[in-house]
Amino acid sequence: MPEPIPSIRIRRAVLSDCDTMLVWRNHPETRRFFFNPDLIDMETHRKWFSTSLVSPTRHMLVAEDDRGESIGIVRFDVIGERAEVDIYLVPKHRGTGLGVPMLTAAIEWLKENTEVKRLSADVVPANQSSLRMFAAVGFGIVSQRLILELA
Repeated sequence: MPEPIPSIRIRRAVLSDCDTMLVWRNHPETRRFFFNPDLIDMETHRKWFSTSLVSPTRHMLVAEDDRGESIGIVRFDVIGERAEVDIYLVPKHRGTGLGVPMLTAAIEWLKENTEVKRLSADVVPANQSSLRMFAAVGFGIVSQRLILELA
């Protein structure tokens, strides 16, 4: 019998998440579905991360399970009432069915904390699990871009 899906809590990323997030981002299973699959060096990542944390238009979020364990990262880049979403699971949680509840929880966080009305996402076409995840929460494909109206 499969384990029940844990409740998911969304929190803002903090500076102490930086190095761990780089390890997850640079994991081969994570990188293989990125548009830029290159390894990122620590100095470049730390600079990007610290800038991202203070950006008024970027929301860096960490999803945690009911035990407080990090399960994934969601980033929203907001422009007015629109936002671009980027998401990935911590490597050990890939294939566990946590993508849909994690994305759903992050969208709820976004609706409670911003005025965003439309989300978009770009997905590498070979990443069928991400395409299914986005479709499961209501995204539709518009000109090869995944879109979700929040209104």
